[in-house]
Amino acid sequence: MSKKSLQIKLNSQTSNDDNRGGEKKVMKKSLSVLVATAMVSSIFASVAFAADTLTTQQKLDALIAAGVFDKDGTGNGSELDANMSREQLAKILFKLKGLKEVTGTSYTDVASDRWSAGFIQAVSKATPPLMDGVATGVFDPAGEVTLEQLATVAVRALGLQQNTSATVKGNVSEWAKGYVAAAVANGLLTEKTDYTKPAIRAELVEASYSAQKAIADSVKPAKASVKSVKAAGVQKVEVTLDRDVDTTKATFSLKKAGLDIAIDATKTKWSEDKKTATLTLKDAKINEGEYTVTLGGLAADAIGTATGSFTAEKEAVKKIEFSTASDTIAQSTKARVQFRAVNQYGENVSLSAGSFTVNTPGFSSSISKDNMGTFVVTIDTTTMTGGQPSPGLTVIPVYIYENDSRVSIQQNFKLGTPPFVQKMELGDVKYPSGKTSLSANGDFVLIPATLFDQYGNPMAFDSNTTWNENVFTTPYSMAFQKAEFKDFDNDNFGELKIILKDRVEKTEEYTVTAQIGGASATTKVKVASAKLATKIQIGEATDVLAEGDIKDIYIPILAYDADGNQLSVDDIIDSQNKPRINISAQGVVGADLTTAISNASIEEYGQYKGYIHIGKVTGTANSQAFISAYLTSTTGNNSYVTKSIPILKARTPDKINVVTDNAPKTAGGNSNVRFSIVDQNGKQLDRVSAVNENGNSVTYRVYGQVTGNGGVTLQRKDRLENVVATYNAGNSFDIRGENFDDFNQIMTFNAAAGAPGQSLELKVGLQKSIDGGTTWTAISNVITKKIEYINAATESLTYSVTKPASMYAALDPDMNLIPSDIKNTTSSGNNKYRKAIELSAKDASGNTVAISNKRIVSVSSSVYSVAQATPMSVMGTGYIHGVKAGKSTITVQYRDFKDALQYTNFEVEVKNEVPVIQSVTANSIVEINASDIGLYDKAYKFMTLTLKDQYGVSFTKEDINKYDNITGVFYSIEGSSVVTVNAKTGVLENLASGQAFTLKAVAATGQVVSTFVRIR
Repeated sequence: MSKKSLQIKLNSQTSNDDNRGGEKKVMKKSLSVLVATAMVSSIFASVAFAADTLTTQQKLDALIAAGVFDKDGTGNGSELDANMSREQLAKILFKLKGLKEVTGTSYTDVASDRWSAGFIQAVSKATPPLMDGVATGVFDPAGEVTLEQLATVAVRALGLQQNTSATVKGNVSEWAKGYVAAAVANGLLTEKTDYTKPAIRAELVEASYSAQKAIADSVKPAKASVKSVKAAGVQKVEVTLDRDVDTTKATFSLKKAGLDIAIDATKTKWSEDKKTATLTLKDAKINEGEYTVTLGGLAADAIGTATGSFTAEKEAVKKIEFSTASDTIAQSTKARVQFRAVNQYGENVSLSAGSFTVNTPGFSSSISKDNMGTFVVTIDTTTMTGGQPSPGLTVIPVYIYENDSRVSIQQNFKLGTPPFVQKMELGDVKYPSGKTSLSANGDFVLIPATLFDQYGNPMAFDSNTTWNENVFTTPYSMAFQKAEFKDFDNDNFGELKIILKDRVEKTEEYTVTAQIGGASATTKVKVASAKLATKIQIGEATDVLAEGDIKDIYIPILAYDADGNQLSVDDIIDSQNKPRINISAQGVVGADLTTAISNASIEEYGQYKGYIHIGKVTGTANSQAFISAYLTSTTGNNSYVTKSIPILKARTPDKINVVTDNAPKTAGGNSNVRFSIVDQNGKQLDRVSAVNENGNSVTYRVYGQVTGNGGVTLQRKDRLENVVATYNAGNSFDIRGENFDDFNQIMTFNAAAGAPGQSLELKVGLQKSIDGGTTWTAISNVITKKIEYINAATESLTYSVTKPASMYAALDPDMNLIPSDIKNTTSSGNNKYRKAIELSAKDASGNTVAISNKRIVSVSSSVYSVAQATPMSVMGTGYIHGVKAGKSTITVQYRDFKDALQYTNFEVEVKNEVPVIQSVTANSIVEINASDIGLYDKAYKFMTLTLKDQYGVSFTKEDINKYDNITGVFYSIEGSSVVTVNAKTGVLENLASGQAFTLKAVAATGQVVSTFVRIR
């Protein structure tokens, strides 16, 4: 560091009596500092900063980051105990006040080229002056500053008033008592025994930190505005605001050319000062063009300038470096060396291998990009021009450069012995054309598997080395075909191919384990007007296309009549329009409910009726699929449109996620946990079948182990939330790959039979077997979930009662919408319109403690004609019933776990607005085994049908028909002449293996949902 900059570490200064206190007259002459802005005074008053817990070193680091202090320039540490000089004080004042350097010098002992000259001139020439010389024309820059002088400077600079009536403990000059008292009271200095001693740098740091904080607050804008925006990575955007904000409320949106770019809000990172946020794009990457960021989430009057823009540049190579740790290359026709190219953001570039050139004099070579995104140079090291290569003696020069920038790298490698497998890495799971999970029959993922030799270099798929392949998924599922390990994309790297042969019931995550040679690795895979048309258009596909995709992808057909009115999907598929619209395609084929895989066609049923239905991609990666639609017009004005869609690389798998986490503690309540096996795109994987590779039958499973003590149990439930198994401590479970969807369901820690001091722990992991299940090998990290039964009577718990949303006056004699047998406050029947009192608890650390609602002693209503409570004779669960429109105060009495009575109250509003269904949801696609047909005797079970009204009341399962006068659901079946459904009860008949059909539910409000069902 230049000597002309202020250094935190300086040599200790010699004493200077002129600056060690003395007369008030001397002080006025040596450190004349006038009052700063009145704003600072009002903000800084009583700024003791009691909540500040930073150390002096941390404050120094913060001041360095803010530019008030410079980094240490001597290499010997910051020397916080060293004395402080006058020129140091001058620079700090300069920085804190935001002054500009002034050239020249007014002092004979300060040369114009001294590092501090500009700062000394600035504080001396400020209006009013902040510092004077110790005598005419003399500044004494290296002279020391006493604590009382530092206090005086700080108090005056911040516009604080001296406290002349206060008593100062410690030795202090008479003239400085008021300043020292004010400085101590406001947190600028701590109490000292002698204020006439020289101030050390630690005290300067403390005073400067407090002052800087106060000054910053004084100029903080009232409203937050976007100050700057820039690209911080291929998928990252850095947004800087002009003030700190509440990071729990602030949100951001991103657009390019008016189109929304999805941001993963869970990955947003804030700076410590809460002014800078780093955003992560969810799927897209930043490329050339202008982007606009918008600040939101805060109150409208708390935002000034809400938007900021930046222009992104094309990704460029800035550096190339070898990734190989060893300087030795194996002797092989396909010997490989990895290298990485870094872009302007310090990340690996996304460029293709064709953007680089390699030269290996004497040896043939080529460049490719491996399945991990790393570049690979492949060299034939068995043959050398002009001689025979010799292991241990031959040197192989490798020279690489990027074609556009000519950024390059060169290294000489030694020739080693023939390769053998020592390590394996699985790359990102690649799904069909941008999908994030498998969903349709024939969908498959490709998982790049990179094998490394003894030198740490990647091995070619056709290497002469012999290895045994063993691939399985956990949990085991019949929904998958046998996995294959081949070079599917012809890049001479192997890929695992996992094919979904049957649809699955729900989203789930599976772990894929691969064992090849002496190496193994794991990853995760997720299994998700009667008008006549005269003009047609093709819309945007529901998903991207990828090489090898066998997946349901839909492309909307937009049809218009002669007046330009857009037709509905029902219009498109009617008998007058659909026969006139002919679809042809190249690079893709379609899936039809009746003819299975066929040419792309228009879907007639379900959620995507009126869409072009694509079920398989036959084109290769980096090519185009062409979809054409030809409308035969009755007037001869035929309409013909063609759309080209890029075909991306094939998809592949990833990992097990925790979807719902359980409460870590219980006091008798139950708590749910849910896992999901996902692929590299974050989609759930439900099934995988046995794999036959090289004569080995590979099977997969999820293995769960339950340990603990006492009576707490673990319940495993199916998709319909039926308990299918209960495990005690010491039990284990084994779910095979074809039943992975069983593992993806809810599990419950049941504490009904537990007691304080007991606990239960669950460990789950994915395993594979190559010997029919005799031995198993782990293919994923073990996930552990535990619940402890605490003695709540000795814990410090915080309780809360959830206020019900607005209620319907269900007990109003004039309202007859709920079943008569439960239209009272005493019925034990399932009254959907009574509201349970939800009691919850947290421990002293804020952890949720699972408790039962059955601790309510009484519930009362202040206005009996508006709301009534279910009578209670014993402690249990309390309920509220709406009677008439109005408001009432509800008082709840409950017992805490210390057996003390607690009270709380809240206001509830009862309305007489007739319940109306606001939303209807259902599964899009469900696939089950024929063996499970008995569980799915009603349509709503397949559909997971849920209806919700304006009061937040949800209707599912049997309640849909029980409250038919509110839900009004009618069921129907499309695409099958065999299966039948009762239009009101939803009862299904004639279900059998191999069937495929669409269930449709129509609510009383006209809302329609459909579910495609496949029975294997």
